[in-house]
Amino acid sequence: KLSKSLTSKQIAEINGLMEMHGSKPRVDVSGRLAKIQEYGAELSFAGLQPNDKGQQIFAENLVLVDSLMPEILSWLLLKSYTSGEKKLEVLTRMITEENPMKFSMTVNKNHYEAKIKRLLMDFALGMLPSQPYNAQDLASGILVVKSSGEIDCYHVLYRETLQEYLFHDLKFETPSASRHNYACIREDDQGNQYIALNLQLRFIV
Repeated sequence: KLSKSLTSKQIAEINGLMEMHGSKPRVDVSGRLAKIQEYGAELSFAGLQPNDKGQQIFAENLVLVDSLMPEILSWLLLKSYTSGEKKLEVLTRMITEENPMKFSMTVNKNHYEAKIKRLLMDFALGMLPSQPYNAQDLASGILVVKSSGEIDCYHVLYRETLQEYLFHDLKFETPSASRHNYACIREDDQGNQYIALNLQLRFIV
């Protein structure tokens, strides 16, 4: 959600920002977010978009992992788009330093890393955005096929090894905004303005 309303002219300018990707134009997501801040508006987490039936399945799944997980994940995602940093490990260090959730970390500074690792394990072992999650593992591990053709196997029995692999080898992806219909400022009936961001994680190659 934008902290203040922008004019229709400003919105049209922001929604029209594009950049060249090779020989093709694409939506300049980072540029749009930077322009929003340039016009004096800040972004705050307003929620996750429901599915086609109006259900908040993914949001409820995240809360099952940790009550603050939607906010933590939204902070990481926004920071990725605005800073240009994609690696989850680096972004987690950044959120630990800024501590937007205001955790008391006088003794243990591992709050964010532990929560993110827990989420990644749930993603890897069965959590899907489209299905209710009951916190039970649906898989016993993962197989990773590398570009070289080599296959790595990570079993849930070696939980710490799998956690570390996921934490160090995942990054945020910036998919096509035009294809996935995000990164445009929209206004609701009450005049509140929002911009949607797309969450995708993929392995670093």
